[in-house]
Amino acid sequence: MAGRFALLVKAGRLLLEVGDAAQAAPVLREARSLRPEDQEVALLLVDALTAAGSPKEARAVTSELIVASKGRRSRLLGAVYHRLARIEDAEGNPRESLTALSRALENDPQNGELAMALGESALGLGEQDIAARAYRAVTLMKIAPEPGEGGTTLAARALAYYHLGAMALAAGDRRKARLMLDKSVSEDGSLEAARALLDELRAG
Repeated sequence: MAGRFALLVKAGRLLLEVGDAAQAAPVLREARSLRPEDQEVALLLVDALTAAGSPKEARAVTSELIVASKGRRSRLLGAVYHRLARIEDAEGNPRESLTALSRALENDPQNGELAMALGESALGLGEQDIAARAYRAVTLMKIAPEPGEGGTTLAARALAYYHLGAMALAAGDRRKARLMLDKSVSEDGSLEAARALLDELRAG
């Protein structure tokens, strides 16, 4: 059975990678039936179900994982809430998605990808304070090759500084805006939006 489980997981993962979520879902569903306690397979199944347009079943799997966590904070629970946020997005529930992203970051506070997603979602909903906290968190993270669970990237940190600068400017704090934009350009000189806003400040 262990051999079949491994083959199913591998097949499901490959199907997801090539964008065939509809075929991946039943494969991963069978894999999970063999090892219902395997959390990685459960997350893969959620990804497949969400992409295949089955949010109800995907939500049910995330609910099971949240209950199984018994309220203990963990990186895994952060990943579960991140999936839940995607489900809420797919169902047209941006506020609920924002709440799920907030909970995801609470469980995985050094995850740059999560923090950037939370900032973007909060900005879109006009939640300036939440966005500012998320972007500030990114500026304090260590640099990692990818903006995932172990930190952030220079490009993401530059973008976070840019958003903080733009928000400060919108609030009328030109001094803070210039400071943030200077840091943004320093982190990533190719970020044209930051350069343009900084030039505008210097000219005005």
